[in-house]
Amino acid sequence: MLIIPEYILMPDSSIKSGMAVQTANDGTIRDVMPADDCRTQDKNTFHCCGLLMPGLVNSHSHLELSWCRGLYPEQSGMEAFYGAMSGVHSRRPADKIIMADIQHAIDELQKQGVVAVADISNTDISLVAKMKSDIHFHTFLEVFGTNESDAKIRFNDLLSLHNVFSEENQSCSLSAHTLITLSDTLMSLLMTRIASSGKPHSIHFLESDEENQYFENKRPVRNVHGGNTVASRFNSAFEAACKCLPQKNRVMFVHNTFADKNSIENILAYFDDPWFCFCPGSNQFINGRLPDVPMINSLTANILIGTDSLSSNHELSMFYEIDLLLQKFPMLKPETLLMAATLNGARFLGIDDRFGSLEKNKKPGLVLLENYQPGIREFSSLKVKRLA
Repeated sequence: MLIIPEYILMPDSSIKSGMAVQTANDGTIRDVMPADDCRTQDKNTFHCCGLLMPGLVNSHSHLELSWCRGLYPEQSGMEAFYGAMSGVHSRRPADKIIMADIQHAIDELQKQGVVAVADISNTDISLVAKMKSDIHFHTFLEVFGTNESDAKIRFNDLLSLHNVFSEENQSCSLSAHTLITLSDTLMSLLMTRIASSGKPHSIHFLESDEENQYFENKRPVRNVHGGNTVASRFNSAFEAACKCLPQKNRVMFVHNTFADKNSIENILAYFDDPWFCFCPGSNQFINGRLPDVPMINSLTANILIGTDSLSSNHELSMFYEIDLLLQKFPMLKPETLLMAATLNGARFLGIDDRFGSLEKNKKPGLVLLENYQPGIREFSSLKVKRLA
């Protein structure tokens, strides 16, 4: 098929007109070329209005929490959010309902043009849906626990979970929840294993001011701490990150809502391959505040976008996340965020040989944003059409 759109998102983040994409029947791109070089009389030529772009990569989600939609308080802060957790989970429905909600969430992602997801899991309840899906999933198997007494048990349970996903040929790796929710022993066991694996990992980082307060003033976070954590030995989040996390592994710092320039600069100076993921919908939901994305982007191009979970967001639309950032930060360019939601995500996951950009021999998924016009800064109002 030959597709001739009004506009196309190029691999260098530019948006061009007058281009065409030729694809095989399975969606693999055969060529990207000037439209003037094509034979447009071919019966398989498709002219379309709007922006043609690759499928999106959602760099942070919690699909297993999809059943929690509408159950948590909004803009009440992280302590209140954690405080509501026991009440919410006391109403946990049957597994078949949770699995149905996970499937609905995956369907929602696909309709919104998502082709790959970095998903956080603490259990295997999302496994079956992931195995059946056309979406590429990388599952970060996450652990937390602040009591030294059960650190080895929690770690061994995590390794067992990793075996379950690996035996089904699911892309996965291990991850810590946060720097303030792991005991010394659990953090040490986990990071030793992550370092030896060489695989990427993810960690929630400075999502709340309470996290900063814990480092700076040793004030425990209500509804979280039941023991001493690794964080109690350090005076800042970036110090803890640099001392506890392996230097050489690719690492995603998720949220960064309360991260300042000094924190980001220290992380960039220490880690070999750090990335920063923003989930503005979730940040707005919990804290009523967004991270300083322009500041972070001025220091690094390694930025990503995720939706987080339906426990702290109303929808799973990457375009809604982009809109929130464009509304808050007029200096951000739409093209920068479109790249964060496509090629950057694929690069972080190591799948950019297949996904993330419209290039020859890739099979990235083809998404058409109908009625797109240059200069637009509201993407969630556009109709998303999957072409491949």
